[in-house]
Amino acid sequence: MIVSHSRNPLGRILNYVSFGLSSRRLVRNADRFDAVYVYAPQLTAAIGPRTWSRRYALPYVLHVQDVWPDSIVGSGMLGAWLGRGVGALLGPWIRSVYRSAGAVVAIAPSMAQLLVERGASADRTSHALNWSVNEEMSAEVAAARTPQDRRTTVTFAGNLGEVQALDVLIRAASRVRDVPGLVVEIVGSGVAEERLRDLAQELGADNVRFLGRVDAAGMRDVYLRSDFQLVSLADLPLFRVTVPSKLAASLACGVPVVVAVAGDAGQLVRDGDCGLVVAPGDDDALVEALRSAARSTAEQRGSWGRNARQTYESKMSARAGIDTIEHALLKVLVHEHMESAR
Repeated sequence: MIVSHSRNPLGRILNYVSFGLSSRRLVRNADRFDAVYVYAPQLTAAIGPRTWSRRYALPYVLHVQDVWPDSIVGSGMLGAWLGRGVGALLGPWIRSVYRSAGAVVAIAPSMAQLLVERGASADRTSHALNWSVNEEMSAEVAAARTPQDRRTTVTFAGNLGEVQALDVLIRAASRVRDVPGLVVEIVGSGVAEERLRDLAQELGADNVRFLGRVDAAGMRDVYLRSDFQLVSLADLPLFRVTVPSKLAASLACGVPVVVAVAGDAGQLVRDGDCGLVVAPGDDDALVEALRSAARSTAEQRGSWGRNARQTYESKMSARAGIDTIEHALLKVLVHEHMESAR
């Protein structure tokens, strides 16, 4: 694999394509396998399995993490005109990958519907919400949390990029400096960090604290002291059909959330009564949400936290997700067995 994490479009394209092309060579004695599970943060991961399915009649289950070509076009990495061209070129191939998959698993309900519209089989497409990477730590944090209402810490933890739309958070925080005990903590780093620091200084947002990178062990303390976790993304069509991984991490730890994401993520929080939901990009709405969070009682925070943990366990846990993936694999195997018997 050619490794490239830069914003250079050629480097990223080579990164995406090199793994897929090289993986085509790796299958030997294909009759040993019943099916292939494809984890696809980039759809090019399916290049090899699609080749094997044609050559060896080896079915694959495609677990889609990112909608293509929307994610690469919408990221701005390729520029407007190149992005449109790449999207047009990739479209037919992407549809063929969905059509030829034995089953497709999306990471959100709306994404599953979109993939069906783009060629995936309706009766072989399902969704499995991504789970927390450290469920043992999350369970410990959820059990140890003791909600109180003497102060309010709202935390954003993750990549400080452009699509996280954290300018809105900085502007909203600057307007709630009059709220006693309300602190906004920003954990992580990224391309937008310097600009966000400058904006906070310009607006006099002295209630915003930048903590930089925190290792996995340190995140336990971050979740323990957070009264609310903020989940924020720009209002782009792509993000309406996804559920950010940081939402799973927050709910698993039993932390109430303030969600500024349209679509499935917000609906999940509304249905589970896990916190507050606002429209993405709306400064006024986020200001009111921060004030509401600060006004909430320990009892209310405790209720939201318990609901968060219950929502995670029932809808987002590893057990729930793996059950869905196993069901998709078994469905493929049954289908192949029936086809072979004919």
